[in-house]
Amino acid sequence: MSISTFEAMKSVTIGAAQMSFKDNDLGSIEVGKLADIVIVEGNPLDDVKYAAYTKYVIKNGIVYTLDQIMAPFKSTAQIAARHQAIKLFEDACKSNPENCQVHPVDGD
Repeated sequence: MSISTFEAMKSVTIGAAQMSFKDNDLGSIEVGKLADIVIVEGNPLDDVKYAAYTKYVIKNGIVYTLDQIMAPFKSTAQIAARHQAIKLFEDACKSNPENCQVHPVDGD
């Protein structure tokens, strides 16, 4: 069964808010709700891939660019930690290939 892009977007916005009992405050843009907004380049309803093309985020009334959002993850320490995690993963795979097998989730 497939769902429309519109239904998929609803499931990760208002649907997620409803599942966590936060839909009085989150999940849609309405007067009185909290409104952290992601601005993307393109229309995700035309093609869901556009949902990943973040240009700006407005959080607590402050506009952040993608560079500002990503800056903490580009520090020397973060890059070193990422390389270390990749090396540890590769070492675990070499020592026991079962560590790296993908196991299907029930129902897949």
